[in-house]
Amino acid sequence: MAELAADPSPSKRARVRQAASSVEAWDEAQCLAWLDELATSSGPLLQNICLAARAASAEVGGSVLSGKGLLAATRSTRELRDTFGLHSVEARCAFERAVVREKSKLQLAAPAALCPGALTGGPYSEVWRDAVRPLYSMHMGTEHMAPLLYALVRFLKPQQLLEVGAGYTSIFLLQALRDNAEELAEFRCLRQKAPVRCGETPWLLDEFFADERQPDGRPCPEATKLRCVDDLTHPETTAHKLREVASELELLPWLSLEVADAWRFGERLAESGGECLDFVWIDFGARSRLDEFFELYWPRVRQGGHVLVHSTLTNRLARTWLESMRTRSELGGGKLGEFATFSMLEPHKLFQNSFSIFQKRGEGYAEPLHTDFA
Repeated sequence: MAELAADPSPSKRARVRQAASSVEAWDEAQCLAWLDELATSSGPLLQNICLAARAASAEVGGSVLSGKGLLAATRSTRELRDTFGLHSVEARCAFERAVVREKSKLQLAAPAALCPGALTGGPYSEVWRDAVRPLYSMHMGTEHMAPLLYALVRFLKPQQLLEVGAGYTSIFLLQALRDNAEELAEFRCLRQKAPVRCGETPWLLDEFFADERQPDGRPCPEATKLRCVDDLTHPETTAHKLREVASELELLPWLSLEVADAWRFGERLAESGGECLDFVWIDFGARSRLDEFFELYWPRVRQGGHVLVHSTLTNRLARTWLESMRTRSELGGGKLGEFATFSMLEPHKLFQNSFSIFQKRGEGYAEPLHTDFA
């Protein structure tokens, strides 16, 4: 039985934990033991990390490694490059994730703290946040929206995403897809060894991890993609920088970027037919045409899928549309079919301060029921 609290690769790492209760307390030998284990288990990205650390130590004629120094290094690009030989942003992010994960394993005894995906992922990394900074624009007002979108995608595990209006939020959505893939891959690895349980209760749904397709016909979680559509005409856009940042963070496999008009793209999507979208994020100023936008894109959203619209509460044009959608929802949805909606407000901002979410439900839709109590 694979308990969530179990360490899937004990060996040297387990011996390090026995010798010290926290990363901060590690001496050089314990650091090197952990680095050696990390180099062995992490593939080519970090395979030379222990050799680089030993070389750096020898160059200064003494120890440069300690647990406190290891943690401090994650906040210094120069230290990560010069001491550990991590010359790419992706390598530095991977190393920082590994250090944070190890620290949490040592400090927290609760099974949830060791669960794949818990407190790990791109936005938790200082190196990652520095890399995505060029995509931020205050005018777009997504400093809190972007991490929220990341959390929603990690939670909902959608597979086909559409973003209309690319930029800062795009990189958070992309990273969420990658982090989901890594989390589910780790769970698959655990499942190959033994059933994953929390106490005596199964933790995972077998049908979600089916080899070929999901029970509802959707492809398996690895078959994910974010389609970003932007015409690059907004004076404050950072969308033109997206591909460069995504490349630096090795997120391009999850990205399909189209420089196009959202209406023409929607028409092409409509011509393809069928429901194909799990998660849609709209942030391109379609205030006076939101009804038209929904008519175009809503049929492409799968039952149970979500559409999020930015800045809907405190400007009169969007609020008028939102109130009509609220009324429509109460009356059964009309030609959109049954849907649920709610909105949230950032109370400290004058504008770009809200979003509304719409879930497509339709006749016969219901969330699954798995247990009696838990």
